[in-house]
Amino acid sequence: MARKTYPELRPSGARLAADRLRERIMELEEGAYLGSEDELSKFLGVGRHTLRQTARLLEHERLLKVKRGVRGGYYVIRPDIDAVADAAATYLRSRSSSIQDLFAAAAVLDVELVRLAALSENEDARAALADLERRLRREPVTDRNLLAELEHEFKDCVFALAGNAFIELMLRIHLRFAYPPPRLMLTDDPERIAAHQERRARLAAAILDRDPDLAMLIARRTDEILRSRVSEELADGARHAVEAAAPAPRAATSARSRG
Repeated sequence: MARKTYPELRPSGARLAADRLRERIMELEEGAYLGSEDELSKFLGVGRHTLRQTARLLEHERLLKVKRGVRGGYYVIRPDIDAVADAAATYLRSRSSSIQDLFAAAAVLDVELVRLAALSENEDARAALADLERRLRREPVTDRNLLAELEHEFKDCVFALAGNAFIELMLRIHLRFAYPPPRLMLTDDPERIAAHQERRARLAAAILDRDPDLAMLIARRTDEILRSRVSEELADGARHAVEAAAPAPRAATSARSRG
């Protein structure tokens, strides 16, 4: 068996330059001008070829943009969280990751998310959640597409309140993995949709009441229900696959068998 190597422990000149330039980028605002090719070559102490390799690495990370022509040069950009989540979800699917494993991990993060949200002093985010809570109470939802929109709005409000970028990214990856279009929610059943809407309204109220213990309790119960639905869906899918693969009963064709 060949011994595994770890190239990141012996970085190339381009990777070393990328590490240094990445730190510089993190100090600047999005859209800031980093410099021309000559200026950055001098700043990093590398040749143009190495600088171009460095730029490609940071372009792949969505941290740098190269503009050509007049006013050309290197500019700071920032990764888009949705694009990062989509890429991570695609990676997990390519590794045949278990949706049950992701729900189990997400359940832990969900509880911490609502705890942080209940303790938040972000008044703008609290006002947005209060508006959503009123709509959840007043406007019964029977369509899963509308419920999916409200679910994403609810998550956005809670993410803003919690203010934890790591938890937000992990849970957005979970959303992309668990609910790829067209499967926007786990159910079409009107009663289940109404029950989920009610749980979200109660969770929003607990967060707005600054009651982290109740919010965590509701979040745990909601995650248990969703994980149970996932198990049901997987069981149904496996049963249908077995039924589809089973050979059809053979019709008797011979006179002997008919006799």
